[in-house]
Amino acid sequence: MWCLKLNNILKYISIFVAIVLILSASYFALLFFTNILDDKGCECNSVESCVAFYAYEVLNHYFNKSDFDENSYSNILNENSVPSVFLDYDKFSVIFFKDGDILGIGLAENGTGIFPNAKESVLEAVEDSELKQQDLGSLSMVFSLLYNKSNFLYSNSDYIQNHSELGIHSLEINYGSKSACYPGCYPIFKDYDSDEFLSNLLGQAGIEEDFDEEEVDFFRYDTYSFVRLSNGDVVDWYRCSPLLEVEYITNDMILNRLELAGECYLANIDPQTELVQYEYYPVLNVYSGNNNHLRQLASLWIMCKLYNFTKDERYLPVINRTLDYYLSFKIDEKDFSHIYVGGDDIANNGFIILALCEYDKYPDSDILIKRLARGILVQQSDNGSYALSFSYNNIDGMEYYPGEAMFGLMKCYQKTENISYLESVENGFNYYRDYWRDYQNNPMIPWHSQAYTILYEVTGDKNYADFVFEMNDWLINNYQILENPDFKDKLGGFYNNPGASTSVYLEGVNDAYMLACLLNDTHHMDLYKESISSGVCFLLQTQYTKDNVFYLENTDQALGGFRSSLIDGKVRVDNIQHAVNALIKTYENKIFI
Repeated sequence: MWCLKLNNILKYISIFVAIVLILSASYFALLFFTNILDDKGCECNSVESCVAFYAYEVLNHYFNKSDFDENSYSNILNENSVPSVFLDYDKFSVIFFKDGDILGIGLAENGTGIFPNAKESVLEAVEDSELKQQDLGSLSMVFSLLYNKSNFLYSNSDYIQNHSELGIHSLEINYGSKSACYPGCYPIFKDYDSDEFLSNLLGQAGIEEDFDEEEVDFFRYDTYSFVRLSNGDVVDWYRCSPLLEVEYITNDMILNRLELAGECYLANIDPQTELVQYEYYPVLNVYSGNNNHLRQLASLWIMCKLYNFTKDERYLPVINRTLDYYLSFKIDEKDFSHIYVGGDDIANNGFIILALCEYDKYPDSDILIKRLARGILVQQSDNGSYALSFSYNNIDGMEYYPGEAMFGLMKCYQKTENISYLESVENGFNYYRDYWRDYQNNPMIPWHSQAYTILYEVTGDKNYADFVFEMNDWLINNYQILENPDFKDKLGGFYNNPGASTSVYLEGVNDAYMLACLLNDTHHMDLYKESISSGVCFLLQTQYTKDNVFYLENTDQALGGFRSSLIDGKVRVDNIQHAVNALIKTYENKIFI
């Protein structure tokens, strides 16, 4: 009897042990194939992260002779589980970055597979560099797969520029025994335009600028890129930025990006003037020395708006200094005042008014607002139009200055309820509506939309709302890329080569959306929400964030700024100004909730 019981106990123990062994084996097999870990706990949870981790292990082995089982990686890839680009590509490229400098570049021809190619290109980049063992902890690596090779029919620069996309396509040049090839991200790293990129490519191949076009072959590749940042994160890249999807944007993300943009203002204060720097070139790490007072005044207004939005008192010193500076150019006439700096256009008054309406803690703000607003009123003619300048006959700025001034007047009315400001904008409405219908243009739309949105809120006259809809419908239908862009990162932008002006138009579209909500106009609500969602997605891709500043020398000054376009890294105060205003409106309109 006891023997029988003992046999049963042993039987159950054997079954239990077998189950444990099976589960353990399954766990460790799963761990092996999904989490190849280094001492930093880097997870190999995608093909990109596996390749990036492998490349870093190659470097570790090269410098530290660390244990490294290369054969284990061959089991990770198979044709049924990985994107085809990792199997069917022409060249594999890696670029090393440390503290904003390119330390080395390696390039391998496909033939032996992704991991051997990664090893070959990494070792070539090491030989091409002065990389040292102590650099590994702060090293970022950019990987590019070059595929779909095609030959240009002609070798002249105009043809090549028209048939390749800067930052997307990789280029190769062959001239007898001379050749050179660079991945698509390279010109963005160097802030090259198309001519500079081609010139550099020729130079690297040792080809003179006056080459015989018939003897030179140019090739284009599509490019797939990803990055291993110095902290170990692996990020997919598209034209040197993570490619955003609308569905992943949240209101919290908008808030985070707004705070980041504000930090860029605060990080770029001129130590001599103590005012915000006008224009910064992050790749070169230099300020331009240019200035534009109107754009500075618009940025002053937005800093005041940021202060109200965030309650961050770090903005106050620069706000006060900037107001002190520009009000020192105030000219007092008998019963009004105007600002003469870089000209004395009515928009100067408009932006100072907007700033003071946001920041009424400034000394004598009520008196200043009244006199500056009166200055705009005296510029209005019987037909409703405004003279653009106080001291000379200015014919430039018709598309901008009246709308900016009228927007300022409407903010004044909201603050003071002085009927003369409301009546002035009402008197100007018919004139500028007719002008826009005769000379349809884009710059008028955002400023007049913002002014007439308040005008509708105050009066309830639907003519004002209808005209805001008319302008923004025309703008979206004619200029915004809402489907099937040639390149994914252009979706949501305005114009064929979208840039910072996208945020300008989003300011007006946001106000149009607010009007549509007030009127329960579901057609326009849907149209404008799609426009704003796609436009903000584009806009955020032009912002410098922690994932796309490692190739810059001074990351602190660039972080949070908005590039002038997808291929122009320049940051200007009005890039930030328009983006912040558009994002605040988007946040308050709860577009991403």
